[in-house]
Amino acid sequence: MYLLIRDFSLIVRRPLHSVSKIKIYTLGLSAILLLSGCALFQPKKFSEYKEGTWQGKVLIHDIKKAKRGIVNLKVQAIDGQKLRMDVTSPVGSHIASVLLDGNELQYLNVSSKTLTTTKSNREALRELLKVPIEPQALYNVFFDHPMEDKNWSCETEPNGFLKSCKDLKSGVKIEWVSREGAKRTIDIQHPTASIQMNLYSFESKIDDLNKAFTLKVPSSFKVRKL
Repeated sequence: MYLLIRDFSLIVRRPLHSVSKIKIYTLGLSAILLLSGCALFQPKKFSEYKEGTWQGKVLIHDIKKAKRGIVNLKVQAIDGQKLRMDVTSPVGSHIASVLLDGNELQYLNVSSKTLTTTKSNREALRELLKVPIEPQALYNVFFDHPMEDKNWSCETEPNGFLKSCKDLKSGVKIEWVSREGAKRTIDIQHPTASIQMNLYSFESKIDDLNKAFTLKVPSSFKVRKL
């Protein structure tokens, strides 16, 4: 009889013991997932990176001509040194590429079959972006650096992230609207046009540096220097 009671008590205790273990494992897993979720949605500090590759979609609004368009964007950049933007249509056809190397800018326009080489200035990208922004300022946009030029005024969030920067001379305003992990929404506004960049992916490396910062120009394209 004692053996039967002992065996029964063991049978009763085993499920309870198993349930306790399951609860502990469940709580532990929940804590891990919670911490992972917090890390996943914690805004990424792009100012800590020296290079990177971004992909996203851009809404371009030409206020002056009352036109809107949406394009895909891929950006590869080494902070302060080289930057490349590739623009494609929603169906993936190549529209344009821009290469910024030091103070020299190359702009490849597929529709006009031209490659234009010019000095970096606020009008160099206006044909593509519609906004008169200095190409060098794009490093600040993607790597989250405040503008150092005296004409710019910047504000930061309480957590230290950039909130907005405004060029008091040209009227261009850059606003970091939202951040979630590596995702960001960035608005660049001007009285004549505005663009909204929705960047949805980021890699902290550039696969092939030589290929990334060399524009392949078809033989049928005209090359001009301004």
